[in-house]
Amino acid sequence: MSVAGEHEIDYILILKGLEGNHVLPNQNEVAETRYVSRSELADFLSEHKNQLTPWFSLIAHTFLPLWWDQLSNLNALKDIKDTIHKF
Repeated sequence: MSVAGEHEIDYILILKGLEGNHVLPNQNEVAETRYVSRSELADFLSEHKNQLTPWFSLIAHTFLPLWWDQLSNLNALKDIKDTIHKF
């Protein structure tokens, strides 16, 4: 029996105060970017669930709402920069 697995480290960049297309990602790595407001997040995740990468879906459902709600106080999230989460 063969078992395969993957270990990947993904970085999440949190930007405050930017809306629209002000981010210029590497086109070889990123197919599309889109601004989604906090109030649109749940609908966006539901409507695009088959188009999102599995890692983004995990992060979006597990952490993104909490992080978004704490944008004015990211220091309250002590593990945000020092912890690697294994899913």
